[in-house]
Amino acid sequence: KKWLAGPSMKLHRCGHGMVYSVFTDTIYALGGYGSESKFHSTLETLSLSRSDIQHASWILDGREISEGRSGHGFALGSDRCLYVVGGSSNGSEGMRSCCRLDPRCSSWEEIADLNVARGYTTAGFDANGYLYAIGGTQDFMGPADVHLERYDSRMDEWVIAVGSAAGVSELHRGRHSHSLGIVYPGSTHNIVPAS
Repeated sequence: KKWLAGPSMKLHRCGHGMVYSVFTDTIYALGGYGSESKFHSTLETLSLSRSDIQHASWILDGREISEGRSGHGFALGSDRCLYVVGGSSNGSEGMRSCCRLDPRCSSWEEIADLNVARGYTTAGFDANGYLYAIGGTQDFMGPADVHLERYDSRMDEWVIAVGSAAGVSELHRGRHSHSLGIVYPGSTHNIVPAS
């Protein structure tokens, strides 16, 4: 077993979000830092439905988010929608804004803002359909946040998710620029931030 080189994206990106959709067999890449002061608002897609992935190519999708950003959380919900959480539009200050895209629709939809600005954050859904924003910073030179926020799409509301009622505790130490793995052992769930 070995890694094979895949197709190159249309734009140079770092700090972008990337999601694989089991519903469409597609990889989505959103945002990221381009160069100089360019923060992308664009979306690229790569269909994996081809049997020969080496001949597939990224497509620059016309559905852009309202403001370019990098270091944002990017997650796929069970509703088949893509969710963008926080990020930074200038490389130093976190954002509170969030949005959602139903891939079957033509444009992004703004959703409730985070309670706390979060740049260099991560996001993921649990088995119950709640979206979590974990870690990140309000100011890149400041401390990383130890609190988790939970989004309920039915209420369009973010809450600080700490305590036994939420089934979540705060992080032992703040984190930013990290990844997220969500493990579903049976009917319970664990959020496992990796440093």
